[in-house]
Amino acid sequence: MSCYITSGVQNDSCGTSVGGIKKVFIVGGGEITGFTYDSKDQITGMTSSSTGTTLYEFELKRGVNSLAQTITKSYENGTLYFEQVLNIVLYKMAADKRNQILLLAVNDFLQIIAEDGNGIQYFLGKVNGMTLSGTANTGTALADRNGFELTFTGQEPEMADLISGKLADVFDGLIA
Repeated sequence: MSCYITSGVQNDSCGTSVGGIKKVFIVGGGEITGFTYDSKDQITGMTSSSTGTTLYEFELKRGVNSLAQTITKSYENGTLYFEQVLNIVLYKMAADKRNQILLLAVNDFLQIIAEDGNGIQYFLGKVNGMTLSGTANTGTALADRNGFELTFTGQEPEMADLISGKLADVFDGLIA
């Protein structure tokens, strides 16, 4: 692999981009192990190691969810990795949410698809998986948030792959 760049980047001066994460899908019942890619290295197809693998959608409210990918390079050690941090908020504590969060918390290898406000889909935790930390908070004042603040963290050898196409087509029947 060459270490030299192969093109420049255009400036999007139209101001048509928006921030935030609008939905996430968490892989359950197995892991995604096979991938097909298009000419831009975007995922166009996926297969699983298990017949029970399913994508579970978590609906989110806008304005409180985010994804950050931090580049960490050590020149001295010759290493490079990308820390992926996905923050989501689930409103109103309830037993069904609590039970799913408990299952996510004990899992050491979560794979997640996050869709941003521009419709771009990111595949997180592809190689090493992600883990969950967070808080459950009732709030204090009447107008305070009651719910869960969840942080999924992973360290990967590359930035998250982008997914090209509708998830129903890419995952071919794996969405719950």
